[in-house]
Amino acid sequence: MRGGSSPSQRGEAIVDLLQDVASALREELFRRAREAGMPRFSRELLVILKVTKEPGITVNELARRTDIPKSQVSSFVTRLAAEGVLRKEKDPRDQRLIRLFLTEEGHRRAERWHGAYRTMLVRTVRSLSEEEAGNLMNGLVALRAALAPPAGRDRARASGSLDPRVASKQEV
Repeated sequence: MRGGSSPSQRGEAIVDLLQDVASALREELFRRAREAGMPRFSRELLVILKVTKEPGITVNELARRTDIPKSQVSSFVTRLAAEGVLRKEKDPRDQRLIRLFLTEEGHRRAERWHGAYRTMLVRTVRSLSEEEAGNLMNGLVALRAALAPPAGRDRARASGSLDPRVASKQEV
């Protein structure tokens, strides 16, 4: 598709590749998780990860942020609380609200999944040639910059974090 492709065709091809890569990453994670004896990724894991990032989130907020129907989120929360993964607490300012927090077991599960996912990604990237890894870095940095709000793009350019060499040193 190089050379004679229009920007529109290139954009469509990039979207298709991103979807293919996301799908392949999920499948590889599932395979490795099964090998490690971890259950298959589920929406429950998404709930755990969201509560990890936003301790004290409510069921309503969780449903909105994960695009999972509230009834399913409520079921997951009930099951995860029964398993000792989540803890429910009434909001001290509004007793009608229930805030969600991870227990120690919840943190262990989230760390295990995050570690497995990161390890898989690092191994995959290490399998690329130096040139391929550099091209990937350049493309991802550019995509991240394109997705950033305008103020964030200006700050990133000013700090040099759009330069992949700077970005990789900052993130390592």
